[in-house]
Amino acid sequence: MATPRYVGAPVPQSPSMMASQPSNAHPLQSTKQSQPAPGTQSADFSLVGWSPMARVSPESVPSGTPGLRILALQGSWRPLIQSTKDLLNQSLSIGERLVVTNYHILALTKLRMYGAAWDELRTLGDLDDDKYKANGQSVVPFALRYLAAELPHRLGQSQATFDALYTLLQSCRDEITACEASQTSGPAPSARAWTRRQELVLYTLMTHHMQNSDFGVTLQWLGWGPF
Repeated sequence: MATPRYVGAPVPQSPSMMASQPSNAHPLQSTKQSQPAPGTQSADFSLVGWSPMARVSPESVPSGTPGLRILALQGSWRPLIQSTKDLLNQSLSIGERLVVTNYHILALTKLRMYGAAWDELRTLGDLDDDKYKANGQSVVPFALRYLAAELPHRLGQSQATFDALYTLLQSCRDEITACEASQTSGPAPSARAWTRRQELVLYTLMTHHMQNSDFGVTLQWLGWGPF
């Protein structure tokens, strides 16, 4: 294997931070922030300026995916499971259903209910199926693909996780190349997002190689090889 020239160690995003970020845009992705009516003193649940230290009771979070993300950020996994179950009983678009299911699988994983998380994941089938595409683009959240790669390791299938993570790493590289090829000037925001995702996958791979005593491979990824 050729020595990767990977240098630098920025902090990657965690799956809970990325849980509602799809591989490509879908109807849930919005940059608009809701504003309270004039004269009211409602809690600001937007993630801008919100701190995980300011815990919110499960009964007080907003409905929909904004509330799910707040529950995930503060580690309220059991309330998150109940909230996702309630939402999944409603009429949702395929993109919305994938985002909610992703939160559900994340909560199960955080509670170490790996078998249940894997069963939920298997009900989705092939994440590359055409039914999970809109206008030719995938609406599968990146975090869902990440969890799908990580879960086999939790169930004693480490090689399956290695294979899935290396496949995911190549997908990130392909997306970065496509983004850079389509830009005219300056770094594209989408390219930066895929670079962060690539870093997360790479750090995860290095962690697994370290746990597997593959120290030479880890050092190669750090650019300190070959060995």
